[in-house]
Amino acid sequence: MKVLGIIPARGGSKGIKNKNIVSISNKPLIYWTIKNAIKSKLNKIIVSTDSIKIKKIALSYGVDVPFLRPKNISDDSAKTIDVAIHSINFFKKKGIFFDYVMILQPTCPFRTIKDINFSIDFLKKNKEYNSLISLQKVESFHPARMKFIKGEKFIDDNFFKKYFKDGRRQSLRKVYIRSGLIYLTKVQKLLKLKTFEIKPSFPFITHPLRSVNIDNELDLTLARSLKKLLI
Repeated sequence: MKVLGIIPARGGSKGIKNKNIVSISNKPLIYWTIKNAIKSKLNKIIVSTDSIKIKKIALSYGVDVPFLRPKNISDDSAKTIDVAIHSINFFKKKGIFFDYVMILQPTCPFRTIKDINFSIDFLKKNKEYNSLISLQKVESFHPARMKFIKGEKFIDDNFFKKYFKDGRRQSLRKVYIRSGLIYLTKVQKLLKLKTFEIKPSFPFITHPLRSVNIDNELDLTLARSLKKLLI
């Protein structure tokens, strides 16, 4: 079972400038993903980037950057699935083939070596699954508590109401959201269906503290605080 690990890290970002290399505990953000990836059971690890600066940083930490990503999959509308397909095809042209591909977003700096290795070992032993996706349980922001706003009034919607049984927190149906830590998928299925989540897909539940995904300044502040506590 050969697994290609891809760390997608384009240079541009709107929410946080240079997000993938912003400093956390005196290291660029991408370092924390590279650090654990290179110690894991992944057979090959690459950084897919369009940025020469990010390429130099990645190389300095010992991970391969075999190409600079094309512009058509490097702008704000770029999809991670296209980044994965581009990387897989790059190696196919060189006669190098993988059974699975794992996406490791650098915006998730609390992913562990254990998380990566568990995912690989699980799919190796349970071949009936086509993919494994990391999830975290939704707690305070449960959809049953959400509202729509129409004009100057908020309204309830049947989409949310179905999660309530008797109005008590304890009776809310458990719901989960993708945590972003791990996307692991069979290559042949991914190339055919062009998605990471291919059924049957195993739900790998990760702890909220490990599931911090940096999208905005608030996330960044939280991540910096947590790193000080966890290092």
